[in-house]
Amino acid sequence: MGALVLLVALGVIASAAFASIQARKRTIEETFRTLGAEPRRVTERPSIQGLGLWAIEGRIHGQTVRYALRAGSKSRPKRTVCVASVPAGTPLEMELRPETPHEVSQVEHGRAIDLVLGDEAFDDSFIVEAAPSDMARALLDRNTRTALLAFYPCVLTLAGGELRFVKTGYLDEHAEIARVLELCTDVASRLATLPAQLLEQRLAEGREGEALGYRGPTPAAMRALERSPRDASELAALHEARARRRRVSRAVNLTIIAVAVALGLAIASMHR
Repeated sequence: MGALVLLVALGVIASAAFASIQARKRTIEETFRTLGAEPRRVTERPSIQGLGLWAIEGRIHGQTVRYALRAGSKSRPKRTVCVASVPAGTPLEMELRPETPHEVSQVEHGRAIDLVLGDEAFDDSFIVEAAPSDMARALLDRNTRTALLAFYPCVLTLAGGELRFVKTGYLDEHAEIARVLELCTDVASRLATLPAQLLEQRLAEGREGEALGYRGPTPAAMRALERSPRDASELAALHEARARRRRVSRAVNLTIIAVAVALGLAIASMHR
C-alpha cells in the first residue's frame, strides 16, 4: 500500500512538473509572436542525463534567437539562457560578468582585463572583458548598459558566432522574456553595422588630420583603418590574460588533486 501511495505521489509531482514546463514554453512562444516572430520548439544537444535540452527559436528583426530555461542541480542553479546569431567574422570578443572580489583580483594580477566605460554604476557592477575597445564601447551604449543593469547579476558573452545571455533563475514572465529577447536581438543586429560605423569614424579622423591625401584613402589605407594595430594589440592582450587565467586554474586544480591524493595515502598508511 505504501509503495502504491509513493508511486501515485511521484506521478502527481511529475505531471505537475511537466504541466509547468509546457506552460512556460507557451508563454515564451506567445512572447515571440508579440515580437513578430514565428516560434518553433527545438531540441539541443543531449544533457548529462541523456535527455534533450529544449529551447524556443524564432527570427526577430532578422536575427535567429533561441530562448530556454535550464533546470538546476545540486552543483548548478537553474538559469535562463538566450542565444542570438551574430554576423560571421565579427572581430569583437567580449564577456561581461558580475564584478566580485575574485574578479577584481584576477584583473589586478593580469589574469583578466576590465574595460572602463565611464558609467559608474555599470563599471562597479560588471567586469567588461572585451577587445577591440572602440567596438565594445560603441556596442555597450547607454540603452544596452541600462538593460544589463536591470538583469544584474547576469553574463553576456560574444564568442563562436553567437551572443549568449545567461541569468541565474527563471525569467518566465511575458515582460521579462520580451526584454531579454529585445536586448539580445538589438545587440546582435548592431554588431552587423558597427565595423562600418567605426571605419567611417576613423576615415573622418583621418580627414581631419589630413592623413589620407587629396584623393582619399587608398585600398591599402582602407585595410589598415579596418584593422588598426591597436585593435590587434588589444585582442592579443585579451588572449594572453585568458591564457594566464587558464594556466592558474589548471595549476590550482592539480594542486588540489595532489593534496587529496597525499592525504588519502597518509590516512591509508595510518590505518595500516
